[in-house]
Amino acid sequence: MRKKVPGYLNHKSRNLAKVVIDGRTIYLGEYGSSESHEVYQRVIAEWLAAKEALGAEREPLTVNELCDAFWGFGLDY
Repeated sequence: MRKKVPGYLNHKSRNLAKVVIDGRTIYLGEYGSSESHEVYQRVIAEWLAAKEALGAEREPLTVNELCDAFWGFGLDY
């Protein structure tokens, strides 16, 4: 499964770079500046690491796998 990475955007009226992650806008500095690109790379890296830590890359559970897991839980319970 491929992740869609939030884009580097321009807040035109303020000439600021921004990125919108999970509905939250993060301002990065002056649009087009090397500093704003560095902040963008850091923010995206942190976001991807958090997604990975939450298991966003796992395959969906099948009904059979769910039943097996529940059966094992029931036997242990």
